[in-house]
Amino acid sequence: MKRITKANIFFLALIVLQIIGGTIIQQFNTKLRPNFAIALIVTQIVLLIIPNLVYILVTRQSFKKVLRFNPINFKSAFIIILVALFFIPIASFLANFTGLFFRNNVETVIRNMKGTPLLEMIFVLGIVPAFCEELLVRGSILSAYKGISIKKAALINGFLFGVLHLNPPQFLYTFALGTILSYLVYSCDSIFASMIAHFIFNSFSAVVSWFAMRQNAKPTGNAIRNLPANQKIATLLFGAVLAAVALGVIIILIRELMDMNKDKIESQKQDEAVREEYNISDKVIASVPVLFSVILFLDYIYANLYKIL
Repeated sequence: MKRITKANIFFLALIVLQIIGGTIIQQFNTKLRPNFAIALIVTQIVLLIIPNLVYILVTRQSFKKVLRFNPINFKSAFIIILVALFFIPIASFLANFTGLFFRNNVETVIRNMKGTPLLEMIFVLGIVPAFCEELLVRGSILSAYKGISIKKAALINGFLFGVLHLNPPQFLYTFALGTILSYLVYSCDSIFASMIAHFIFNSFSAVVSWFAMRQNAKPTGNAIRNLPANQKIATLLFGAVLAAVALGVIIILIRELMDMNKDKIESQKQDEAVREEYNISDKVIASVPVLFSVILFLDYIYANLYKIL
């Protein structure tokens, strides 16, 4: 069986696990009411880390190669941090756009952590997702797409990352974030590249939310829905301009990052010298699990529309 087909079947299994396991964990939390932060950490471990470990062991792959535990230099780390910061206005614009159609239920997670110490909030919302999600999506899944162009691999990976969240309000910006993070991993041949960027982006949101809650500020995630039509248009246009400028800067930064790490990129190409060949039949077979994943995603969203409309 082809590498990509295996990874896509694994992804389909993850979606099923997210839906079934998420429901079970939610019922467990409702009955026992554990600490919300601990519940989030346990959920990430059960639904992401454990399945990922099982997948790598079953497919008999090298943990180091699949997860790319390779060091990065200081200059690369600095550029990665800048990429994460410039992604913030892009995420803001995309969140506002989806906010026209969906209620931002991410605010519910933030509110449930009210009163949590800042460092704990950063750990739960910044470090844990950056570790668990990156090892899975930019580690195991992205590694299966070695041998095809980074452009295709990054777009597919970003799309799968968006689907994995099972949440329309998050889909667009997680799609964009996943695509950019894939480029970072490719540029540095290191999972630490995406972990750093993911951590910076999530932690920025966590810190802003923490200070807002300390001031008893009202959630702003759904504010755009309550604006008059002309203000909605102005907000989106202004956000689109900022996002376009930020995207341009990110493209320049990633090109610089790739230029700095030419040796690592060449090394990856040499490792991929023996590439799997995919005919039309192979591509169709590899696409079937993704198609079923999308169907499950849409069905799950339809069943939970009342929570986000």
